[in-house]
Amino acid sequence: MTVLIAGCGYLGQEILARLRAAGRDAIGVRRSAAPGCVAADLRDEDALRAALEARTITGVVYCAAADGRSEAAYRAAYVEGLRAVLAVTDAPVIFTSSTAVYAQTEGWVDGTSPAEPEGETAPVLREAERLVEGRGIALRLAGLYGPTRTRLVRKVKAGELTGADRYTNRIHRDDAASASVLLLDRCLAGESMPDACVGVDTDPAPLSEVGAFLAGELGVEAPALEGPPTGKRCRATLLTALGWVPAFAGFREGYPAIVREVVG
Repeated sequence: MTVLIAGCGYLGQEILARLRAAGRDAIGVRRSAAPGCVAADLRDEDALRAALEARTITGVVYCAAADGRSEAAYRAAYVEGLRAVLAVTDAPVIFTSSTAVYAQTEGWVDGTSPAEPEGETAPVLREAERLVEGRGIALRLAGLYGPTRTRLVRKVKAGELTGADRYTNRIHRDDAASASVLLLDRCLAGESMPDACVGVDTDPAPLSEVGAFLAGELGVEAPALEGPPTGKRCRATLLTALGWVPAFAGFREGYPAIVREVVG
């Protein structure tokens, strides 16, 4: 009775660690072997079956990441890989998608909002989401940040955060993991679930506000962005209704530890 973490990278490793810390049997599958994981191409059904051997898979968290930003890379990671996983098990699936499936450019969106994506890659994510309808739930994650993801902090430190102000939506890796486990457990319990929900913290703040906070933590000049902020703001209405509470309510709680990675 094993939970499969398909695509066991930045997020998947944290989900795997949480499940095992709780005494649950879980295994990750990724392109290269790692602790707790076996190596296999998610798109290869035969390789998947061989990697899983005689394990009985009771639940899946599909959290693969694309190799690039092209349509082909997204299709390989999110559609072809997911199809192969669905072919080798009939277990419930949590598919980690993205708020990029919302084409809205203003106002608030949540799991009940229309998802009619535009562009090259977002429609591929929506196509993948449809594959799990009736089999589980799509967890539409906002921008994922957390340990080792220091790019924004380094840009503020270097004075390189420029351009137009916009609303930013994010979720800490640890909270994305806790949300994934919560949804998995609800599915395994046979509860009725929506087709999709949003995973995001409680503070969709303007980038200028985030930049000013980071500048204060770093002791540097705050970035001057061109305002007012534009863009959509996301909220995790359905997820919180299921009992999820983020450990990092917003960027003020999540970024100090990342700042310390940069400044020591």
